[in-house]
Order: sequence, then structure tokens, then C-alpha cells
Amino acid sequence: MQHKNKVIVIGIDGATFDLILPWAKEGKLPTFAELLKEGTCKYLQSVPPYNSAVDWVSIYTGKLPGGHAVFDFLKVDKQKGIRFINSNDIKSEVIWVRLLRYGKKIILINVPLSFTSEIMTTNSIVVSSFEKSEREIFTYPPELTYRLRENGYIMEALDKPFVRGDENKLISRIQTSLEKRQEVALKLMTLYEWDFFFVIFTETDRLQHFFWKYNEDKTSRYRNVLLNHYRKLDDFIKKIIERIDENTSLFIISDHGFGPLEGEFHLGAWLYKIGLMKYRPSWYKWLIETKFTQQEILNTLKKCKISRVFRNIFGNNYYIDKLTLPPYIKYRHINQLESHAFPGGYATIYINTSSENYEHLRRLLIKKLEIIKSPKDKKKIFNSIVKREEIYKGPYISEAPDIIIKNGEYDPMGGVGYSTLFDLKPLKTGTHREYGIFILWDRSKKKKIKKEARIVDVYPTILRVMNLPIPSELDGKPLF
Repeated sequence: MQHKNKVIVIGIDGATFDLILPWAKEGKLPTFAELLKEGTCKYLQSVPPYNSAVDWVSIYTGKLPGGHAVFDFLKVDKQKGIRFINSNDIKSEVIWVRLLRYGKKIILINVPLSFTSEIMTTNSIVVSSFEKSEREIFTYPPELTYRLRENGYIMEALDKPFVRGDENKLISRIQTSLEKRQEVALKLMTLYEWDFFFVIFTETDRLQHFFWKYNEDKTSRYRNVLLNHYRKLDDFIKKIIERIDENTSLFIISDHGFGPLEGEFHLGAWLYKIGLMKYRPSWYKWLIETKFTQQEILNTLKKCKISRVFRNIFGNNYYIDKLTLPPYIKYRHINQLESHAFPGGYATIYINTSSENYEHLRRLLIKKLEIIKSPKDKKKIFNSIVKREEIYKGPYISEAPDIIIKNGEYDPMGGVGYSTLFDLKPLKTGTHREYGIFILWDRSKKKKIKKEARIVDVYPTILRVMNLPIPSELDGKPLF
């Protein structure tokens, strides 16, 4: 039985036209080349701070973060503290819940924050993302979990901290993860009826973070790692096209783009250094200033092969939290009551001060951030620093970080426990960029899109393709 106006969405975390376009032109990605010629393609503008949690949720709610209340992988409450986000933190309706109300059948694979009670219906098949672990029931229906385990399905390819010398192991695990996810996607879309099929491949993001620099290095044995990965995606998309009919539209999207990384800047260390952030207990001040924290020690060890010895001794969790010395300093060790400001998880700062001093302190921090320069070339390291109300809108804007940094070739890292401001030789060599990809293809006439494409426009565009009503409260608009 054929269903009219079906949609399949392939999410490729971190996919970028900077790689796809030249490789397609050279004939190395034939399926992408066909899609670029026959489909509708646009750069897809993401939402700062170019974070997967923020951007994927913005895609499938059709709203900016002020409308869905997810601003990072961390949930920051200036009174209650900081924790990891979960699906209950999304305060706006996601697209698949709306589709279920219309009686549509859905399949979701590896879609972050999708595993909720709302999807547990006879019309749903769901394979969870990071909010579940492989030790739990991570699918609906539950029995699917056991079948995936038997088949060697991997939920997260980067299951332990990466260290130098682990390149081959990471490549192998990412390849297995990609192949298993592709295999499951093809089986589920063949065995079950569906109207909306959404699969996200996160492996691209993980690989680009650590192998970006090798792409232009003709002497490196890892030079073709990214190309080979995109070729596997290209082949998978070809198989998808072969299986869908004239009533099905194919979306290929990414949550953000990617580019080279020159270094990392530790916001926590900077805020501590200028006297705006404090730790508890008070003796942590000595640990920070003497660089005797686990973060500082392990950051050094990770850059040399001795770190592998530590991991062999302590196992995968070689951050050795169980040891009392040296401590691993966490967000809960920030003295929020006495701190005027503290970092979020990535590229954000929260201000904790009275309303009388709030705006003055925010302007001061922005000015200070704008003049920070790289020790390498003395150039400014950030593209721009903005206030939350300049880019967000909606009922939850009061929960947003007070300052958002648009990164360039330096990552503004939010982690605490560091005393050094810069890491000029980070393990990562690639980082997120503002523009991802948008491709829409079907067997009908090519769509004409005149406007710029934003990630919040994906939701209403899918509804337009499926001939369903588009809610007026969305921040996004259909692209045609």
C-alpha cells in the first residue's frame, strides 16, 4: 500500500557543502552530484551557539531556542544548578508528535531527545539517541532493543575520550556504527509502513572533529578518511532513492557546518582569572592556580601516548573520578551565589548578578571578549559576541544564556577546572560552523526557493510537502 506525500529525512550531523561540493564536482560523490543537479539545495543557517542539541531541537520544533527552551547540552538554572538535558526540557511540540495526531506512521532512528511517552503508540518505531544507553531499553517497541543488540548496533561511536594513538580504533568504531545504523534504517523502512522516516547519522560530526586537518595533508595516511566516510553516505542515499516511490520526498539536512579548528579558549578559566567566577570549597583555588586538577593533568596526558597506559589501568573511564586526588572539578563546584558569571557548556556565559548591575556587567564582558586575541597570530579569535535577545525570541528567553559567542577558528569551551586560557594544540582539529546543508529531492519538478534557508524552516517545509496545516506560532516559514 502506497502512502501519498511521505517524507524521509536523512540528518547528517555536521555535514558541510565545503566538502560535498568539490567532491561531487570531481565525481567522487555521484549521488550527491545527482541531488545537487536535480534537487533543491541551499546552505542551511543554524542557530548560535552552533550546538547539536540546540540546532536539532530547533529543526524539529520549528522554533528558535527561546521558543523551545533548549540552549545547550546542559540545563542551567541560576538558582538550582547545572545538569544534563533530557527530552522533558523541550517545551515546544516536536514535528513527529504533530504527525502522530494526524494519524501518520513514524520511524525515528538516533534522533536526539525523541524517546518520550508520547511516541509510544502503535504508529511509532523509535531507536533512541544519547538519552538512553545500550544497557537500557532504548527502542519502542521494547523488543527491538534485543534484536539490535544481537546485531551489534552501536548507539554512540565516540563512547570514550579520544586520545592520540587511538585514531585507527576510532575510525573502525565509527565505520561499524555507520554501517549498523544504515543497515537498521534500510531494514525498518522496508519492513514497516511509514509516512515520516527520520534518521540521523552523528558519526560524521565525530570524525570531522578529529580528522579534519588530515583532509588537505597529502602525506597523511588519514587523508581520505573523511572522503571515504562521505562515500559511504553517498552510497546509502543511493539505496534510499532506489527504494522510494514518486509519492515520497527526500530531505537531507545537517544541524550545522564544519571547518578547521586552531585552538580552544577556556571560558571558565578566563572568568576565574578576571575575578567573576569562584569555586567551592575555597581550597580549589590552590588546585586551579597550581594546575593540579584532573582536567589539567589529563589534558597533558591525552596529548602523549602515556595516556593510553592510564586508560589500560583505570579502564574506559580513565578520568578516575573515584580517586580523591587530584579532584576532577565539575560544574557543581562553581559557587554560583558568589560568582558574578559562569560558563555554560559551550560558547555561552550566564550572568548571576542583581538587575541593577546586570547590563553593565554584560556590556563589560562583551567588550572584553571582543578584544581577546590568539597567541599565534594576534588576531581576534571570535566572530562576534551577542546578547541573547539579539538572536532569540520566545517565552523561555529568560532561561537563555546571557551572552552567546559565535565561534570562528577557536572554540569557546565552557568546561571548568582549567587554569590555562588557551589550548593551542587541542585533540580536535575541526569544529562547528554556521551553515549546514539543505537538500530537497523528489521525482517531481525541482522546487524554487528564493529566500535564505534557516534550520527553523525545515519543520514547516516538511508540513507543506505533506499537505498538512502549518502552525502560525512557528518561527520558521516554508521554503516554497
